[in-house]
Amino acid sequence: MVMIPLTMVLLSTLAAQQPRFDTDTTVAVPQGARLRLQNQNGDIVIRTWNRQEMRIQAMHAARARVEVDVRGQSVDLRVRDRMGMPRAVDYELTVPVSMALDVGGMSTEISIDGIRAPVKANTLDGNITLRGGAESIQLTALSGRIDVSGSRGRLEVRAVSNDVAVNDAEGELIVESVSGNIDMRNIVSRSVDAQVVSGNVIFQGPIDDRGTYTMVSHSGNVTLGLPDNTNATISALVSSGTVRSSFTISGERQSRRMTRYRLGAGTASIDVETFSGNVRLLRTSELDPPRASRRNRDRGRPDHEGYGHDAEGPSANMWGVDNGRNEP
Repeated sequence: MVMIPLTMVLLSTLAAQQPRFDTDTTVAVPQGARLRLQNQNGDIVIRTWNRQEMRIQAMHAARARVEVDVRGQSVDLRVRDRMGMPRAVDYELTVPVSMALDVGGMSTEISIDGIRAPVKANTLDGNITLRGGAESIQLTALSGRIDVSGSRGRLEVRAVSNDVAVNDAEGELIVESVSGNIDMRNIVSRSVDAQVVSGNVIFQGPIDDRGTYTMVSHSGNVTLGLPDNTNATISALVSSGTVRSSFTISGERQSRRMTRYRLGAGTASIDVETFSGNVRLLRTSELDPPRASRRNRDRGRPDHEGYGHDAEGPSANMWGVDNGRNEP
């Protein structure tokens, strides 16, 4: 009987579990380069390292060939096929941490981790996950969820039929969704504009005394998690719903649907608007933790139940407890 050492068996098993790439090459890239990649069909995974090189690992058909074109500050990555047909390619790239990215695809999941440079990413059918990003970040998904954490710079996020989650972001923030919830946590910004047609909006973060903040939902709740030292004037326009608050604040009715409230010195400007839903003004500690994606659950259904007093008249003393219903 032939005895095979256990170490050899384990090494063989691990080797078999490793992905086998059809392309695996490394090329030098110039300082300050920008990667451009449009993938017809297949996923894009990007990680970073502290080298001025880009490693390209890809799985594709035998007849396909991955080409790299470095011209000046541009690095173009594409796949060629002998028959001229577009091919499915799954990319795993390791790039310099300071390399700008312009990537996208049709049926493409995009995951980017650790980049500290401008990012532009778009996909028609797939999720986008970004950890990092700096200066200017633009993310667009037609049918997929977008998750962003740790961005530093101007962030624009647009989704059509799924949720958006932004955490630990610093800089100007613009978030839009047609049918999905918007959840923004630990945001440090002087300018936030979040708008959704059918879905809930959550914002949590410090309010800059000179900042401007806009949160709009056509059909859904708007919830703000604010620190106790907030100085802001809050203009709440609610067509079918109520305003509930954990703060003791006075209100001044501006019209049949709009009431203006003041927290502290009232220097910052916060505009909240919902046509079919409620507005909640909570202390940061009272905000429910983030929940999983609600892609297959009802979105935007307004919550007409809850605890606490409704802020219907001027000089209202409002105390409320968020029951968490219909939040992402």
